[in-house]
Amino acid sequence: MKIKELNFCLIVFSFCCLIINSQENNQVVQDSLKKFTYQDLYDAYKLSSKDTVKSLVYLNAFLEKGIRDKNKIKIAQAYSFLHFYQKNETTKLEMLDKAIHLSKYSEHNFFPTVPYSFKGGHFYKKGDYKKSLDNYLLALKFAHKTGNTEYIYYKT
Repeated sequence: MKIKELNFCLIVFSFCCLIINSQENNQVVQDSLKKFTYQDLYDAYKLSSKDTVKSLVYLNAFLEKGIRDKNKIKIAQAYSFLHFYQKNETTKLEMLDKAIHLSKYSEHNFFPTVPYSFKGGHFYKKGDYKKSLDNYLLALKFAHKTGNTEYIYYKT
């Protein structure tokens, strides 16, 4: 009986050490990313786009940096990209709505055009064409407002 109890205790202890070590390593990774610029984090995200875990680490570091710097556009940019990784539909839309809210009154060339466009694409994939069109039209409105020709296309 004592050997089974000892084995169980060793397994539990090993598991606890593994969890603590994992959390410490994650904190070190996050701390090491604090010195990265937005461009560094974005480039690292793009390079690791096939690895969801790495992508999320870089995007979350990008978001945290935006929050630390109180940079609404960078926060909106992070939410716009993070929404792709959410499984819950409500969370996806909440992230895009946050991005829109944060950037709605900015004069930025891509925001809130981008999150409105992503939202339009989301509804299009779901077959909700009215909401899709509404969001695409809002994206177009903001593209005109900021002179963003990448989102404006006229067919003659």
